[in-house]
Amino acid sequence: MEEYLLLLKNYIKKQIDELDEGKEICQSIKKQFQQIRRSLSNDYNELNNQFKEIHDDFFYIYRKIDLKNLLDKIEIALKANCEHICCVDYVDINEYRMQKIQYCEKCWTEFSK
Repeated sequence: MEEYLLLLKNYIKKQIDELDEGKEICQSIKKQFQQIRRSLSNDYNELNNQFKEIHDDFFYIYRKIDLKNLLDKIEIALKANCEHICCVDYVDINEYRMQKIQYCEKCWTEFSK
């Protein structure tokens, strides 16, 4: 069960990263279009309008929200279904300080301090 949830979690994180990357590319395309639109024919303007309809900002926002909600549900399922193997470690906060953390070796869920 944990392996399935971890695979699903990693896949969704990758989808969120790809959405962020796609949004950046889309913004670059829109910016370039603004710079050259006066010199484009009606055909190109129509293609750009279709592109804008398909790739509007709401698509990215809602898709990302949906994926993050699903990710939260997966985290809850992992915490509830994993037979946790608790591990203690220390992470550097800065050059002079470390912080103790506890997490599961199987599902990487962090536990409260």
